[in-house]
Amino acid sequence: MLIELTSEMAAAKMERLYRLPYERFQHLAPAGTPKEIVELLQKEIAKAVAQPDVKEKLETLGFVPVASKPEEFGARIKSEIEKWGKVVRDAKLRVE
Repeated sequence: MLIELTSEMAAAKMERLYRLPYERFQHLAPAGTPKEIVELLQKEIAKAVAQPDVKEKLETLGFVPVASKPEEFGARIKSEIEKWGKVVRDAKLRVE
């Protein structure tokens, strides 16, 4: 489940915060959470943000609800880790 910010919201955030590679609210569960629970959470969150009053409120705040399946979201996380991991390794960044 992803809720993306519109460009107007991202621009407003940029005035106050450092810009992140992307602005999203993501729902995660602890490793080892049973697949049935993960699927139930995704289904219920998607149902909630699709309700007209919730969707309208999110849009008023500058959000665009995007419901992705757990597998799609997992693939995105893996892709982001690979992409940004390479940036960190290439720049030889170290945690102090």
